[in-house]
Amino acid sequence: MDFQIGSRLRELRNKKKISIAELSKISEVSTGLISQIERDLVVPSVVSLWRLANALETNINYFFEDKEKEDGILIRRGDHKIIVTHHNNSFYKLLSPTRPGHLLDMTEVRLEKGCTYEKETLCHEGEECGLRR
Repeated sequence: MDFQIGSRLRELRNKKKISIAELSKISEVSTGLISQIERDLVVPSVVSLWRLANALETNINYFFEDKEKEDGILIRRGDHKIIVTHHNNSFYKLLSPTRPGHLLDMTEVRLEKGCTYEKETLCHEGEECGLRR
């Protein structure tokens, strides 16, 4: 599934009339990386995407919304949006529909054994729940 993260980032940034330099300062993501993301040259890490979403005052799910499909409450097996990161060593499966104003996002995160990941923690409002297998 092609999410077009770059074009959505550029579209929202332009809509809010924020330059790449301003967005970089607010989000603490480098101008070079933002430019590469917007041109779809790189897939951003979840941390970078989260910082950009926060800086643009939106939810990270904004970048993965299916504009053509009406969101429902039910997501059937196989219809989940999946984000593969870290050279196919981890993936994030979005379990909840993307709807403006909803208070809970459910995401399944799978990390491969023995791989290293960003150790930087994310802080945000809300609650989280984890299950270790």
